[in-house]
Amino acid sequence: MELSKDLEKDPNYFMSIKINKLSKKFKQDWIVRDLDYEFFLGSSYAIKGQNGSGKSTLLQMISGYLSPTKGKIVYTLGKNIDRDDIYKYLSFAAPYTGLLEEFSCWEQILFHGKFKNFRNGYQAKEIAELLQFENKNLNKKIAYFSSGMKQRLKIGLAILTEAPILLLDEPTITLDKNAVLWYRNLLESEVKNTNQISIIASNEDEDFVLCEDFLHLEQYK
Repeated sequence: MELSKDLEKDPNYFMSIKINKLSKKFKQDWIVRDLDYEFFLGSSYAIKGQNGSGKSTLLQMISGYLSPTKGKIVYTLGKNIDRDDIYKYLSFAAPYTGLLEEFSCWEQILFHGKFKNFRNGYQAKEIAELLQFENKNLNKKIAYFSSGMKQRLKIGLAILTEAPILLLDEPTITLDKNAVLWYRNLLESEVKNTNQISIIASNEDEDFVLCEDFLHLEQYK
């Protein structure tokens, strides 16, 4: 969803995600417990923690995909946004999010653009160029992509989507060194200094190229 330019110029414009006593329990285990935090407009945040610390669980609760066991999340975008509607305002990529594998890469770009506006008014051709796939791969079915190519497509589309909230979970987990450099450059060129809340969950420090604030989940068990 594209941000209203008039709204951005409003001196009362404000965006935040406020987490209050957030807890999530699976069976007998507390994954996250009594988390208080607030994410603000124009900042990039790192969520750190060992495997199993609840990074993905927290991102899925922020995205509205999972409901908390206790506590609440308040979304403010000039006004309060209901949890059931927050998907309209975010862009999310993770190893467990899907692609339409019967589509070619080019078809996936076109399909994505029917539901979300691209950043900076980019058209599909420009998105394809920014993804930096070879021409032969643009017309290849996604089912035949390697895991790294699929991840590159997911995070590229997420970063290049116009949305107030960007969520990235383990963005470089299957990327090779060249693709990690591409990811870092894309964040620097497209996300830095934008009116967006960017939240990146990982245990790889190189994923946090833009992050100024760090949330360590081991403290909330």
